[in-house]
Amino acid sequence: SILMIGSIPAVLLGPIAGTFADRFARRRIIIVCDILNGLAALSLAGLMVSFPANTSAALAWLAVVTVFAGTMSCFLQPALIAAIPDVVPVKRLASANSVAQFLMQATVFLGQGTGGLLYRLLGAPLVFAIDGLTFLVSALCAIFTTIPQTIPEKSAGLKLHLQDFRKDLSEGFWYVWRKPGLRELLCISALMVFFTSPVIVLLPFFIEDVLKLETDWYGYIIAVYGVGSMAGFLLAGVMQFSGKARYLGVVSFIILESAGYALLGLVRNPVVVMLMAFAGGAAGGFA
Repeated sequence: SILMIGSIPAVLLGPIAGTFADRFARRRIIIVCDILNGLAALSLAGLMVSFPANTSAALAWLAVVTVFAGTMSCFLQPALIAAIPDVVPVKRLASANSVAQFLMQATVFLGQGTGGLLYRLLGAPLVFAIDGLTFLVSALCAIFTTIPQTIPEKSAGLKLHLQDFRKDLSEGFWYVWRKPGLRELLCISALMVFFTSPVIVLLPFFIEDVLKLETDWYGYIIAVYGVGSMAGFLLAGVMQFSGKARYLGVVSFIILESAGYALLGLVRNPVVVMLMAFAGGAAGGFA
């Protein structure tokens, strides 16, 4: 339920946040979102330390922090992604995007792979405290970063400013809709997220109730999926597909990933599950 609640901001604010990242300083957005995310995680750690026996309060505040973090992520991720073309030459953009995705999956691999172990060794409060501190360190690093962004001139008055904002948002939607390939890709991506999200939510129950394994295996499987994703990103970046070959590659790997999700429920061997997680991550990363 908390995961579902945490996804609501992305649905409501995703399109708006992208336009926001184009009209305001991305560096400032990154700094503010990192600081607020860090303080939210630290507040959760403080609550757990102060009231260790009050599970209801901890769960309620966890839901609040999850929604808040999801909201911040809606603004943070577009700012980070949009900043790549600002700092990378056009001819290096494809490689830079692959490296950026590789690093994102590397952090998922490290975080998910060690998360279960740290939880067992240190406990939830200290893990949340470490999480909050990493956000603050990220904000500190962003302070010393320069993003040469061209910011549109702001209109005088709130009403005109909102009109410009709405115009940019409308132009973005129409641009996507008038591009057949981009339009279909957006629809396919939305459907994949819609149907794969329940898999992520149900995975802990699959591990405990079906595979009869400890909860630590959730972190291991997600980590292996992250390694596979890194392999897929590297493969796509190195091979530099174009034209029909790229089209066939994307379609083929999307079909393979979808088939893997369908077959996962039939598997009972943990080793096979790990191999399927790696293959699914590679297919998704490549696509």
